[in-house]
Amino acid sequence: MAKVIKCLSLIGLLVVLFFPVGSEAVTISAGDFITLNNSYGTTNGGEFIATIKGSGNTFETFCLEKNEFFRYGESLRVGSITTSANKGGIGGGSPDPLSYATAYLYNKFATGQLSNYDYGDLNARVLDANYLQNAIWYLEEEYTDKIAAFAALSDQAKKWLLEAEGANWNSYNGVAVLNLIRADGSLGQDQLAFDIDTAVPEPASLFLLGAGLMGVAIFARRRKK
Repeated sequence: MAKVIKCLSLIGLLVVLFFPVGSEAVTISAGDFITLNNSYGTTNGGEFIATIKGSGNTFETFCLEKNEFFRYGESLRVGSITTSANKGGIGGGSPDPLSYATAYLYNKFATGQLSNYDYGDLNARVLDANYLQNAIWYLEEEYTDKIAAFAALSDQAKKWLLEAEGANWNSYNGVAVLNLIRADGSLGQDQLAFDIDTAVPEPASLFLLGAGLMGVAIFARRRKK
């Protein structure tokens, strides 16, 4: 029986460590270099695909500002990882704190849970990427005329705004801002990221971790006896 418990505990730990459940998070640190390339969407914003140099890991991201730029494939240094955008873009302060509603939308997008976002169909995803980028720019005050900007939003973008505001988040829940710096020292476009260090494990992960730790404790106790 002790051998069976030991095997189950090790399997549980291995599954948690090497096959995490329910998270689309990334690992990235200040000082890392990334490149951004075009993905879905046609707004001169996201979705972009970000590639972390060295690890080769990738994630999909969106712009926070409309007045800072980069070139596809350009090497960009992560100057800092914060919850504010440097310089603040068109609207907001300097730095400009990330909207909790933006954090909600990107968290749901990054974890594959954003309502009505079509992750499968190519044409539908292009449209949804445009809608989500415009919703983020609206929340981050990147439009000088917010009344006109809201009127121009798609129905889906407006639904996401209502959903995000109705969620009433008061924390960022793992969402962070990558403040990017170009090779000449100028500021690059600030991008969103979902930080694995603050991601909340799904219930299945918690169950496996608990089972693994309990098995290890039982095995250690039996071995001590």
